[in-house]
Parts: sequence; C-alpha cells; structure tokens
Amino acid sequence: MKVEDKLLSSTFERKLREVNLIEMHYHLKKGGVRTVIENSVEALAAYGNFDSLNIGIIAGLGADHLDTRRHLKDSGGKNIGISYIDFPELGYSDRIFPNREIFLEQANRLKDKLLQVLQVEKYSPSNPLVLHIHNFSLGKNAVASAAVKLFTQESCERKYPVWILYHIHDFAENSRPDRLYALQHCTGREDKEFASFIMYPNERNVFYLVLNSSDYENVLELGISPKRVYLIPNSVNVEFFSSVPITKREKFKKQLVERIEEYAQSNGYEFDGSRKILLSPLRIMLRKNNLESILLLEVFNRINGDQYGLVITLDADSPNHILYSKKLKEFIKENSLPVVIGVGEELISKDYSRVRRGERVEAFNLVDLLHISDAIITTSVLEGFGFMYVEGLLANKLVVGRKIPYVCDSFEANGMRLDHLYTRIAIDVKWVSGGARRIVREYFKKINDLRKAYGLGISSLKKIERELRKKKFLKKKDRICIDFSDLSLEMQEEVFLKIRNDEKIFSEFLGLNPKIKQTAKLIKSKNIGLINYNKRVVEEKYSLNAMAKRLVNAIAIGNSNYRKNIRGRRIDNSKLIKKFLDMKVVKLLY
Repeated sequence: MKVEDKLLSSTFERKLREVNLIEMHYHLKKGGVRTVIENSVEALAAYGNFDSLNIGIIAGLGADHLDTRRHLKDSGGKNIGISYIDFPELGYSDRIFPNREIFLEQANRLKDKLLQVLQVEKYSPSNPLVLHIHNFSLGKNAVASAAVKLFTQESCERKYPVWILYHIHDFAENSRPDRLYALQHCTGREDKEFASFIMYPNERNVFYLVLNSSDYENVLELGISPKRVYLIPNSVNVEFFSSVPITKREKFKKQLVERIEEYAQSNGYEFDGSRKILLSPLRIMLRKNNLESILLLEVFNRINGDQYGLVITLDADSPNHILYSKKLKEFIKENSLPVVIGVGEELISKDYSRVRRGERVEAFNLVDLLHISDAIITTSVLEGFGFMYVEGLLANKLVVGRKIPYVCDSFEANGMRLDHLYTRIAIDVKWVSGGARRIVREYFKKINDLRKAYGLGISSLKKIERELRKKKFLKKKDRICIDFSDLSLEMQEEVFLKIRNDEKIFSEFLGLNPKIKQTAKLIKSKNIGLINYNKRVVEEKYSLNAMAKRLVNAIAIGNSNYRKNIRGRRIDNSKLIKKFLDMKVVKLLY
C-alpha cells in the first residue's frame, strides 16, 4: 500500500496559537526513539507555526538528558517552555501478576498518577493537551500500556481536554515473541484478547502515528479508522549533517584515522588506516544483517583492488545481539578481514558536540566520521524509517547496499532515486552445506518455534517446503537461489568463505548479481550527480522544517477531531501475527 505524504502538503497548512505537548517514552537512553523525540522538539521550537509551545518530557529514566539549549536555539522569538519529569513506573518491566484484578489495580494506580502529573484540568477543549506516546504497544511494560488504555477511556468518558498521539516504531507481533508473550501473560494466564485491548487503544481521542506505508497498512488491519492514522516520517537534522567537519583539516583527519587504528589494534582487529573507509553506520543487530556488509567489502576489494576497510560504528547492546556480535567478531578475526566494530562508542560523541583538548580531539562527531569515509553501506532488512538512507547524503556521501522496499517506497514517492540499491543477493542453494534440504529443515524449526510461542498449531514439513519454494527460492540462470539475508549466520559464513576462496564461485556470484558489480563501479566513480539530487530531496522533504509542518498540521487536525466519534473496528491483532509469520517475512537471522 502506497500512502500519500499529505501532511506536508500546503493544502493542509495550519497555524496554532498554542501547542501543549508531552513526549512520553520508557526511557531516554541513546537510541532511535530518543533521536525522534529530540528532533521533534527541536523542529517545533525552531520551525513550528504557532505563537506558544509548552512541552514536557516524561520518561522512566533520563527525562532531563535532552540538550535543552540546543532545542531552544533559533526559536524565532516564540514563547517556549520545556519541563522534564522522571516517572520510574514507566521503565521496562516484565512482571507477571497473579490475576487480572491485581494487574488492573496496579494499572489504575499508574493511570491516576499520570492524570495527577499531567494536570489535564488546566487545559481547555479548544486548546487541549497532546500526549505523544512512543512504542507503548511493544510490551516493554504491560502495566504502563494498560495505564495508557485506562487513561484514554477515562479521558473520553469524562471529556478531558486531552488526546493521544500513539506513535508506533516497532510491532511486538513482528518476530518478537518474548514481547508478545509478556503482554499476553501479564495477568498470570494467557489472555490474547486482553493483550490486544491494552496494546492498541481505540478510543476516539487516540490518533496513531506511523513511519511508513507498511506500518500504516498494519494499523488499519488492527481495526483503527484511517481517519485516525497519520503517516509522519522521521526527520534529519540537516544543519548538523551538512556542517563542516573538523576532519577537513588534514591534521584532524589524521588524528581520527590514527585513533581508529589504535582502537582496532587494541581490540584485535586487522585494520590499516591507509585503506579507504566504507562506513556502515549501524549497530550490530540480527536485523541489520551485518555480515552482508562484510561480503560487499570483500566483493568491492576484489573488483576495485584491495583498497577498502569497513567500519561498523556501534556494537551490540542487548543479550541476543551480543551473542551474534561475538560470533561475527570471531569470524572477522579468524579470517583477517579489514573490518572494525564499535568505534562509535569509543571515538564519537553521543550528541552533536565535539570534545577538544587544545589541538587534540578527544571525541569527534558523526559528521567527522562520515567525512573521512568513501561511501555508506547499509544491509539492514528491517527498519521503521531508515536514517542510514538519508544522513550520509547530507555529508555528500553515496549510500549503497540493500533497499528495503516498504521503507524506500516513501523515499522514492518523495522524489529520491534509489534504483542503484539491490533488493536481494542471489545465492545458489548448493553453496550452503546440506543445500535446499538443510534450509527447509531450519525454516521448519524456526517457523514452528514462532508458532508455538504464539500459541498456534504446528505447520508440516511439506507445507514449509512448499512455502519456501514459492516465496523464498527463486530460479536464476537454471539455478535454485535464495537471498543472502534469508540464510542463518552460520550459512552466511559458509557462503562467504566459498565466494572468497573459490574463484569459480566468485565469478558465478557476480553473474547472479550484476547489480553488485555495478555498485562496485559506482563507489569508485562516486556519482556526485546522484548524491546531489537525492540530497536536495532530503533537505526539502525530511528536514526539521518539514517535520515541524507535519507535526503542527497533525496536531491541528487532532485538536479539531479528538471529540468526534470516529469509530474503528474491534481491535484484533491475530491477522497481524499471521502476517508476520508469512514465509516472505520470517528470516533465520532473527
């Protein structure tokens, strides 16, 4: 489903006298949601079409971690106030209660505290409070999700001047059985209907915000009225990513390269600073499909001469991803690959600043790292917005790698040219030890493990094989192939070594994947015309100014409609669970 980006249209242009907005999340640790909140606050402060902004930040941890000075700059004389509230009860919790009654008692107490903190009585029907809640359907705290549901119900019944902007970043139904289990068992027994009831509030004062057309479709499938769903893509801080890097000066460029070398040596990597850097600005995560970026490095070095090294900025930070990272690092070091992981934590500041001690830079910023890189590589297979497609462009870097169709559809609809990206890397199943039979067995186990976790019946081996042949296997040049990202890490490693060590297989690989060969030529030529064209689209459509327009228009529409009885259907996420169990969606990696 392609969804029009209507809120940026001039026909929707609105001006508000006053905006009362609360941003709410489990925590404000460094990460994607915090970036979204920071950009939203800064966008509204700098570019919002209103006279007065009252904004609050509520989080289980770290509400005051945002850089207020940055958010308030260039506010154009508007009256802006920001407050911060730590709310520990919103933090992560997987507590299971003895029964529903006790669970709801706890949720009601939290709802009452939320009402007390928000002071909804001080607002008016024509100038209400907007509560912008991030990812509370994900199952990180079932009590908090239920408290929000109870809050929306009471607000409707008592006609409080408040409405909710319910922001979906991720779905628990999408390969997160632990999160869905936490929601479905929070009352001490399996209760699927109750889980969907608290995950997706459907009162008239709840409006949903999604990042892409696929998520828009998912929310409609749940039973939410399209009149209460907004498509608002994330924004990028154009000013920051277009700023002059300190590494333009040769001595600072040399410092950063030397620091990367030092980091690599102290962590057991073989990384030569004389190599050109290909940057993968991703965290090590299963869904980031990181080994594929190492495969691209190998292919580019074979085609263009052995001249590149790969820098993956951030290491894993959660248990299942840490194990994946450990295996990746072992593979990199055993095979003496010119790859280094995790320089971001060590050398790059956690915000937009730099730290200098005289002529030594203690902490560079991301723009500095982008500047010394030859190109940006992305291999992720699952994203909400896809920052990696746009940030590097602003630093005049070519972005190459994997296209996620449901993410890139929106970028292309807004004018970006992304035909140079590939949607799959074809791998002959014979290059996998055990071939098609092993792949079928592993998918049989993977899908049925997920089905068991979701309380569904077992699928037969024959059905799994039939689905694989229909939806994942493809015939190419008389070979049965599968996408590289559809393999397990162990299979990916086997295939990588065969491509690396067997000249015949390498040649066959290029024959199956002509776009990879074209990409190697593209990063050599750099294609400034393509970079500049896409950069202009990003500056116009994904800037903080564009975000401010979308948000103000959404708030104006919500202010007008939150008391109207816009009905949806009864909430049911069973179709969504089955959708994410489809063979097209499931991967062995995660």
